[in-house]
Amino acid sequence: MSMKSLAKEAPFPVRSPTIMFHPPNGYGLGHVNRLAAIALAVRKRHPAAALPFVLRDGNHSLLETASLPYVYLPHGPQLLEGQGYSAWGASVVFEASRTLIQGLGPELILFDTLPCRPLMDAAAKMNVPMALCARKTKDDQAYFDSILPHETLFDLLIIPHEPGEVDVPARLLSRTRFVGNVVRPAGATAEHTGLSSPRRLVITGGGGGYPKTADFYNLAIEGYAKCRRKDPQLACTLVTGPLFREWGALQVAEGVRVIPFEPQLQRLLASAALVVCQGGYNTVAEIKQLDVPCICVPAVRTLDEQFARAREAAKSAARFRVYEGNDPGVLADLVESCLASPRSWSRKSGSVADGADRAAAVLLDYVAHGRRSARQPAESTTNEREASPDPQSWGMVRRNELCPCGSGKRYKHCHGR
Repeated sequence: MSMKSLAKEAPFPVRSPTIMFHPPNGYGLGHVNRLAAIALAVRKRHPAAALPFVLRDGNHSLLETASLPYVYLPHGPQLLEGQGYSAWGASVVFEASRTLIQGLGPELILFDTLPCRPLMDAAAKMNVPMALCARKTKDDQAYFDSILPHETLFDLLIIPHEPGEVDVPARLLSRTRFVGNVVRPAGATAEHTGLSSPRRLVITGGGGGYPKTADFYNLAIEGYAKCRRKDPQLACTLVTGPLFREWGALQVAEGVRVIPFEPQLQRLLASAALVVCQGGYNTVAEIKQLDVPCICVPAVRTLDEQFARAREAAKSAARFRVYEGNDPGVLADLVESCLASPRSWSRKSGSVADGADRAAAVLLDYVAHGRRSARQPAESTTNEREASPDPQSWGMVRRNELCPCGSGKRYKHCHGR
């Protein structure tokens, strides 16, 4: 796309916007994968955009494959206390966050599901707008209650689901955008071709960093081994995920090729005769988009409800099966049944998820309006709100609105500090 045509389509001047992305990335790749999909969609809409990622720890292979830049915040056991940062650790991360924000100059920061508190505090202190991408959890009400102390910091709430799939509190609906499934585009390389050994299983557990992921891999491998005794030509590729660390517990069988990371994972999945996977958000979304035969073995997660997600996917995708047990013999029977079912290799993909593009449009639109309001202050809806000294009566207040107390200051400079 030429700069001339871009200028016609874009609602903002043709200059480089900077949107910072911060996904939590300790165990799985779901958060990174989701924000990477959105960042790539932003790049497609605005090739000049600067899209830095700020990470706390974990592997960065996925971002390198996508050619997305990244930097690290300080992280390690010396900074932690219990489930979060110690007071000293928080101050270290806060100062590092200030330095990164000052150097990168983001016009918007997008967090995913579990925002980093010191980074949020630094952004708020420097008056940098923030948005939150929040997927469905086991208990939506409990999740939104957990972010209640910080929710006024977020100007946008992006929900990677369709309306009605996530119970968003009424107080947040005015700044909420439902965009649908967010998944990286399959692209031409992920078409079903039937080439490269169609009699192949692919086992994947996402990022692979969750405790006891090896138990799932061993279950799937043992089920495969039972099938291979009857069909010696059946091959298997196990993609452990770059965060997998339980190598000592992994029991590899004959015929299994083990790789920690596959840059062209969607191409590998699309060429498989069958995929055996867990029920993470991104894994299920990619499987549905590719429309490949699948057996999903959902896992117990603290925040995520994989069982409900897998069951819902099975209702809408004919070749999406769910196995909730741990018997390799039963799993092997299910694998044989799936492999025996006829499959057309001419079909290219299943349902196309455009949530990433819709999220990108929301972010760029916000940045564009932010620029215009910087040059020409926008009228605030707070002008119509009666001044009240009682913050409990204000309801939801945006950071850039006039403070309802009647001071004449922006909320972020007054009671929103």
